[in-house]
Amino acid sequence: MFNKEEISRRDILAGAGALALAAITASPAFAEDDAHQHHHADANPNAEAIKTANECVAAGQACIAHCIEMIKGGDTSMGECNAAVHISVQMCQTLAILALNNSKLLKDFAKICIISCTDCEAACRKHEKTMAPCAACAKACRNCIETCKKLAA
Repeated sequence: MFNKEEISRRDILAGAGALALAAITASPAFAEDDAHQHHHADANPNAEAIKTANECVAAGQACIAHCIEMIKGGDTSMGECNAAVHISVQMCQTLAILALNNSKLLKDFAKICIISCTDCEAACRKHEKTMAPCAACAKACRNCIETCKKLAA
C-alpha cells in the first residue's frame, strides 16, 4: 500500500500532534496574562522561608530514614533524634505552607518553629560527627532557626 517514499502514518500523527500543540499554546486562553504574574513563587515575600523550611524538611526526612535503619539494627540511641526530627519536619512543612500563603499566622508560628528546630538540632548534634544525615539535619535546622528569627522579629 505505502512505499518508503510516502509519508508514514506515524509522521502524520506526529505532525498533527505538533500542530495541535502549537495551536493550543498560541491561543489567548493558554497565555498567562499580566494580572497573574504575581502568583510565581519568586514574587512571594517569604521565598527565603519557603526555601529554608523545605530544605529542613528534606534533610529531616533523610535523617528519619537513617534513624529508622539504625533502630532496626538495634541502635536505640537514635530514638531521641528520631522523635525530635519527626516533630521538626511537621513543623517545617507547616511553616512552608504558611509562608507560601503569606499567612497572618506566620510570625507567631515562626516563634514556635524555632523551638522545635532547636530541639531537633540539639538531638542531631549528638550524632553529627559519625552520621552525615544527622549533621545535615542539624545544619538545616540551624538555617531554619535563623530564618524564623527574621520572620518573628
